[in-house]
Amino acid sequence: GIMNMQNEIDAMSQVTMKSFELTDIKVTSPDADTAIITYKCKVERTMGGKEDNGTYNCGSVWRKMGGEWKGIFHCDSKEAAAQ
Repeated sequence: GIMNMQNEIDAMSQVTMKSFELTDIKVTSPDADTAIITYKCKVERTMGGKEDNGTYNCGSVWRKMGGEWKGIFHCDSKEAAAQ
């Protein structure tokens, strides 16, 4: 779902990260001040004491503003388990 900053911080405090791996990283720059990054993230973690392992498809948009890169959008979606 959509979270505000406090919700995100509260959720992060419930996570114990065991390992993560980033793969399939691709960067597209539609102009000199914008970067669109897509990648897969495989995680082993617990959330609120429950195992929550999986692979996520992720994407972020970064924009250079005032000489600094700022993350302006991020989305991730957990891949469905193989059947």
